[in-house]
Amino acid sequence: MPFSVIRSVLAWLLLVATRQGSSAQEAVNKFHIHAGSALNGTEEFTVSMTTKGFLLRGTSHLQRGDLVLDLHHAENIGADGKFASYKLEGTRLAASRRV
Repeated sequence: MPFSVIRSVLAWLLLVATRQGSSAQEAVNKFHIHAGSALNGTEEFTVSMTTKGFLLRGTSHLQRGDLVLDLHHAENIGADGKFASYKLEGTRLAASRRV
C-alpha cells in the first residue's frame, strides 16, 4: 500500500476522532474492514492531544484467506498536520483451519 494512501487514511481517522470531542479518557474508535470476501478485519485506534499536536495509536487485525496480519502503529502528528514520527510493527500469523 503506497505511503500516500496510508497518510490519507490516517489524516481522515484523525479528523473523525477530533470531531468527537476530547475527554479525560480517550475513547477507542473501532472500524470493521470488509472488501468482499477478499479481506476482512478490524481497526481500533485512539487519538490523544499532546503539547506538540496529536498522538494516534492503533491496531489493525486483517485476514485475507490463510494470511492473518496484526499491525500496531503509533504516529506523532504536529499541530501543523505534518508527521513528526511514525512507527509500524507487524506480525504475520497462520490462520486456523478446521479439519
